[in-house]
Amino acid sequence: MLITMFFKRFFLLLLSLSCAFGECIQKPVETLEAPLSGQWLVELFQRSDQGEPKKVCGGTIIDKQFVITGADCIESLNAVEVFVKGVSRRNCRNSDAGFYTEHLVEKKKFCAERLNGSLGSTGGGFYIADKDGNLSLRGIVSSVKVKPDGYALFTDVASYLPWIQEQIGGTNVQTTLSECGKRAAIDAGRPWPWQGQVYRNDSGSIQRVASVAIINELFLVSPAGVYSSSELRDPTQLSLTFTSHESGQAQVFHSQRIGKIIRHEKFYPESGSNNIALLQLQTPLRFSERLSPICLWRGDPREFNIEVGRGGTGGFTPEKDCDGPLNHFCIETSAPVAWNDTFYSERDGSWYLKGITANVSIGENGSRAMLLDVPRYTEWIDENTVFRRKNLLGNLNCAKRFINDYTFISDAAGKKCFAAHIKPTILLTTATCLENVTASEITGTSGNQTSPVKSIHVHPRFNSCNHANNIAIVQLGQPLDSATPFCLHLDPPKRKFRLRSLLPNRGFERHFYDLAPSPGGMLECADQWRREGVELDTSGGHLCGELEGIAENRGDPFCTEKFEGSSLYYDYGDGQGVYLRGLLDLDKRNHCEKLLELPEVYVDVTFYAEWIRDIVGAFREDS
Repeated sequence: MLITMFFKRFFLLLLSLSCAFGECIQKPVETLEAPLSGQWLVELFQRSDQGEPKKVCGGTIIDKQFVITGADCIESLNAVEVFVKGVSRRNCRNSDAGFYTEHLVEKKKFCAERLNGSLGSTGGGFYIADKDGNLSLRGIVSSVKVKPDGYALFTDVASYLPWIQEQIGGTNVQTTLSECGKRAAIDAGRPWPWQGQVYRNDSGSIQRVASVAIINELFLVSPAGVYSSSELRDPTQLSLTFTSHESGQAQVFHSQRIGKIIRHEKFYPESGSNNIALLQLQTPLRFSERLSPICLWRGDPREFNIEVGRGGTGGFTPEKDCDGPLNHFCIETSAPVAWNDTFYSERDGSWYLKGITANVSIGENGSRAMLLDVPRYTEWIDENTVFRRKNLLGNLNCAKRFINDYTFISDAAGKKCFAAHIKPTILLTTATCLENVTASEITGTSGNQTSPVKSIHVHPRFNSCNHANNIAIVQLGQPLDSATPFCLHLDPPKRKFRLRSLLPNRGFERHFYDLAPSPGGMLECADQWRREGVELDTSGGHLCGELEGIAENRGDPFCTEKFEGSSLYYDYGDGQGVYLRGLLDLDKRNHCEKLLELPEVYVDVTFYAEWIRDIVGAFREDS
């Protein structure tokens, strides 16, 4: 069996089947009752050169090529069906606080009471049935040993959905009842299960900010112009709540923390153009009948024309002559309409997010509203929710300009090279910087913090003669948490971007330059450097170009400094963080002079994404 990802602290493992189901080593699973027929249950075996394969643990099939199981599984029993009943974390913890508190503190495990039998296989599944009898995987048996009469511990699969989706390369992993655009059979005072409200606390006065709409476990759509500059920088000061109106009173039944606000990069407050944003949550939502996503229209937005009927704001009549800006539409309605509200429309039995109110005028016979046409922004929503969630190392927040800008490796003689801070205890730099040094001889610094180095991991195919695979990972002994780490892309970005280079120096002045890629690519770059007596590998792993505008700094002392390892990053222009693209490989004698037309050469970090993920994933640390 092939391990595709391993996080010791997660106690969760995805196995990729290296052959078709019929060819893999599997043992038919015996079950006791018909409701669990066992077609998704497997037992995993380890191949052995001598004798029969050794039984390892149990698992659950979640895709044609993937099985999910516990990461620490050691031994397995024959799969049997055991009935359990969920227990609240509070009751579980109180039953034996000294034992359970440690395992429940991160809310990534839950407890259950065994009603019959005993749990055998680590990695065995915990399944929940909906009203139609359909079963969904919710947990896997934890490897933590509990007392025979104690509550069983399960790893909560729902907490790892984004990670699972990243590993299997698909989006069809869903929790129970997460089909989009479906209203609950019994609304229980909550007719729109995707609707949430954002509030702010203004000096003790609670103020409504906007209505928002759930589109998946981690993201909600929101108007952009309602948030202050401080709230964009730190959205944790806002409150996201979900309410129901039972017995005629609004009651909050769930609240969630906002991790980031992604505002449209072309939003203009003066005109209100592109007034749309995404709220990224700190932890995934858990869907239920009262909490589920609305659909996004993925066809031609011109074909999604609203007709007379009902939307989220009540009965309405569309206006043909709407004098609003581009990507807007107008309606007349007899129902009350609020500023910064969301508007829904039904199509073929499913509800879609159609609009966000931009302007409202109230007359004697009703209201007239102008709304942003959300289907025209589906591509923007998809691009942001995909690449911002699927970053290589799962960083929730990504470094912003002027923050992750002075990180370096030093030895006893002083600074050796710059580095990119990609996790609190992990730096990325060039392998040439670390030649002939050991971990005990160097330190890592970011901002005003310095840490000893725990280990150095140079790419196994590094060649100093031609700079092939010139990349290394440095694991620190202590976290550097004064700056936010860079994110790295899991997949190449689809959005428009600029490649910007940072040549760091101490003090307030910063040197940022756009990189213009060389027209002739790496072959032309290699020829230019060969004339300087430097050989460059051209099989992949490098990119090169000119730094636009740097010549204007001729004569500045910084031009002749060494900048090896300094960062090249994707700039999307929205101020929501930057993603690392490269590390400066070759240092020119003078970066501000066009010496023999030599281009700047960078190690292409994205070329080594899989290697970085494998090495970092093996570190057993809390970062």
